[in-house]
Amino acid sequence: MDTSLATQLEQLGLARSQGSTNRAGDSLGQEDFLALMIAQFRNQDPFKPMQNGEFLGQLAQFGTVSGIQEMQASIAALSGSLVSDQTLQASGLIGREVLVPSTGAHFDGEGVSGAMVINSGVSNATVEIKDAAGTLVARIPVEGNGLVDFHWDGSTLDGKRAPAGEYRITASFTEGGETVQSEVLISARVDSVIVSGGRGPVLATQTLGNVSLADVFQIKA
Repeated sequence: MDTSLATQLEQLGLARSQGSTNRAGDSLGQEDFLALMIAQFRNQDPFKPMQNGEFLGQLAQFGTVSGIQEMQASIAALSGSLVSDQTLQASGLIGREVLVPSTGAHFDGEGVSGAMVINSGVSNATVEIKDAAGTLVARIPVEGNGLVDFHWDGSTLDGKRAPAGEYRITASFTEGGETVQSEVLISARVDSVIVSGGRGPVLATQTLGNVSLADVFQIKA
C-alpha cells in the first residue's frame, strides 16, 4: 500500500478545490468526513489497525463540531427573533413617557420631570440641580415614600430662569443621621426608534438623547 492517508487527504483537498467554485466555503461536511474515514480504513497499516476507541473518538469529534455549528445557527436565529420582538415593542413607545436612570438631563426651557426612590422613615428627601460647571442651581424638596415624582420648572435659587442646556441631577435623603444618595430617574418622551447593526433598538428622546430599551425603568401611563 504505497498511498498514505496524507496523500489521500491531499487528493481529496485538491478535488475539493477544483470543484468548489460553486460552494460557499472550504469547511468539511459530513460527506467529506465519511470519505476521509473510508480513505483512512483503506490505507491503514494492517498490522496496526485503528482501534475502536480511536474510531469512536473521531466520530465523537465530528459530532461535537456538527453540534456546535447547529447550536450557533440556532443562537443566531434566536438573536434575530429577539431583536425583532424588541423593535416591535419599542415602536409602541413612540409618543409615550419613560423613566430612565440618569444623572443628567437636557433642560429645554419647559422643565425636567423625574422620580426618586425614598425609603420609609427617612427625612430631608431632596433633588439638586447643578449646571455644567457644578454650581448648584436649584434644590427641590420631595415628600412621600417609594417611587416619588418631582418636577423642576427651571427656576433657580435666586428666583431667575435657568438657561436651556445640560444639567446634572442628584437625589438624596437623610436616614439614621446620614445622607444617603438615591437613584434618579428622568422622564423622557420617546420621539422615534433607531435600529442598526443587528443590535437592540434605541429610543431617541430630546431630554436624554438616545436611550437603550434595556435601560427603561418604567413606562409611564
